[in-house]
Amino acid sequence: MRSRRIEGDDDSNWLLTFTDMITFLMAFFVIMYATQIFAPDKSEEMTGSIRATMGRDLQSQVLEKNEEHEVLSELQGYISESGLGNLLKITQTKMGIELTATGELAFASASDRLTKEGVELIKQVAEKLSEKQYKVAVEGHTDDVPINSDRFPSNWELSTARATTVVKEFIRLGFAPDRLAASGYADTRPVVDVFDATEKSVARAKNRRVVLVITR
Repeated sequence: MRSRRIEGDDDSNWLLTFTDMITFLMAFFVIMYATQIFAPDKSEEMTGSIRATMGRDLQSQVLEKNEEHEVLSELQGYISESGLGNLLKITQTKMGIELTATGELAFASASDRLTKEGVELIKQVAEKLSEKQYKVAVEGHTDDVPINSDRFPSNWELSTARATTVVKEFIRLGFAPDRLAASGYADTRPVVDVFDATEKSVARAKNRRVVLVITR
């Protein structure tokens, strides 16, 4: 039975919104102090304007954070139901959400053609983001095994081609092109050091991955 690992449900995520709120409040009091000293006659007018702006900003941040938690929860549910928890990892970062497909979940070895599981993954993500103004940056990563074919002279071409394939699939599903980006990193950003790994094949499988970076 496949093991499942779902990350991202971190109780500390509320600190992000709390920190932003504290920063806004500090800025508010600094501006209030300055206006009282240098322009007392304008302080009341500025106070009203600042309060209105800060209120909108804080409300907007809370709504965006709630929406992000909703997307995160939906993606976690998909991972759990699909039984792919050993190949899919989801994490919440300060910038947004990262969804990582490792091994040969999305692509077969030395190929830039999506597997049926890869197509389904992109479909699920596109559906959950369709009504929301999120951007998706696709990263392609390979292991350290060299490739030298007519189509892919090196891992740079392979990783970039895979990221581009994912972007094209998003577009085919109706995702706005201006909300997408693709980049390939070959084997320059491994998550596991193969040299020190006991099971090198397992380490390489973890390094072979496609990462969807979901941000505002």
